Amino acid sequence: MLPLTSKDNEMNPKFLALILSSAVALTACNGGTADKKTAAPSSEPAAASAAAHEQDKVKLLSSDGKISIETSGQFADKLGDEAALPEGVAKEKITLLQKDNVTGTTLTVIDTGTSVNPAEYFQKVKAALEADKSLNNLVLGDIAANSMTYGFSQADEQGNILLNERCKIMLHGKDKLYTICASNTEGNQDELAAALKYITTVE
Repeated sequence: MLPLTSKDNEMNPKFLALILSSAVALTACNGGTADKKTAAPSSEPAAASAAAHEQDKVKLLSSDGKISIETSGQFADKLGDEAALPEGVAKEKITLLQKDNVTGTTLTVIDTGTSVNPAEYFQKVKAALEADKSLNNLVLGDIAANSMTYGFSQADEQGNILLNERCKIMLHGKDKLYTICASNTEGNQDELAAALKYITTVE
């Protein structure tokens, strides 16, 4: 797993190295189709998010056309910005990289790979997250037949929170897995969960 690093004074999201290292053994996969949405955020952030959602709605589509995210904000595409690319991930695996220049929230979609057993893969990711003592404020959502959610914070050596992340791994069709994450230096887990509330797969 890659250590925490910085790029242009921004934390490098740790989920990328974690998920891709977990995906090394992935081959072709079969999985179910039932989906569970990310756990609902607390009422206050949800109300604010709902208002913003209606006020400044935007639909983002991954470069391969497989993942659609409907959210709110003033997002700009960062795929062509070499300085904004996460370290340790092949550029061709990043199918969406958008940053809201107002809130600082970054949305990332990674082509994670394929698996012969998605349910087993989700359990391995869950176990890896639970075993990683460097993670702060770990939140593990429900594991469904074709998705799982989790979130955590990254901190410096003094314990100061530097970055919050919320992620959802989704099965697309029968054999593809995608990891969709929202990260922000200030946003809490509820706000990041709200940013990922409206995710759909596109055939």
